[in-house]
Amino acid sequence: MQLAMRTAIRIRPTGRALGADVEGVDLGRLGGDNFKVIRQALQDHLVLRFRGGAIDDQSFMALARRFG
Repeated sequence: MQLAMRTAIRIRPTGRALGADVEGVDLGRLGGDNFKVIRQALQDHLVLRFRGGAIDDQSFMALARRFG
């Protein structure tokens, strides 16, 4: 099942008990609508894996603060 929204983000469940791969997102520039997609995917799958992306320490900390 793929989460379809107005973004290019793709959520692909791993097929295991939990977890999903997230594609098509720049975590360093995560806008409001895209953040909502990521937050919902985290609630749905409990573990998210972002492959092939690079994020610096400051951007990582800013993203982590958004999750609380």
